[in-house]
Amino acid sequence: MRIFAGLELPDGARAEAARLAEAARARMPGRYVRPENYHVTLAYIGEADVATCAAAADALREAARALRGRQVCCALAQARYFKRREHAILYCAVRPEPGVACAAQAVRASLAARGVPFDPAPFVPHVTLARGVCVDEAALAHLTPPPEERRIGGLTLFESARVDGELRYTPILRAMLEEGAP
Repeated sequence: MRIFAGLELPDGARAEAARLAEAARARMPGRYVRPENYHVTLAYIGEADVATCAAAADALREAARALRGRQVCCALAQARYFKRREHAILYCAVRPEPGVACAAQAVRASLAARGVPFDPAPFVPHVTLARGVCVDEAALAHLTPPPEERRIGGLTLFESARVDGELRYTPILRAMLEEGAP
């Protein structure tokens, strides 16, 4: 199975990202992500066997314990793109809040301590909106959400799989950040 560690978006942030994606779709065709798949990736692990999945789950629980008492908030920012303008990955940036960066650092350190391999690329907090987009710079300039912070409840281990031909990211473990949570 293919897995990754991430942050699930609170409902308000998910709705705002979906609003931005719909506004973009009107001027920039591409393969748009289903809103239920919106998330912030903290560490991409990739193909994993049962033992690696168990170690990754333990790593997320440990990272969540280390983060308790810290507020982890997510605030969406300007829409941007990766790669070439003609065939881009359109995303909504996530403001570099200290809590989000600490969550990524805690998860990556805990995975590394358990020997769970993950993509070492630098952490760039974002929510992917679409792939294969031909970017319209004028339209992109208007894709800015309100700067509203929303609290993140926990760290999530996701499975990435095709279901009926559609890519779906399914939570397989949620490690809560609040006191008294498992």
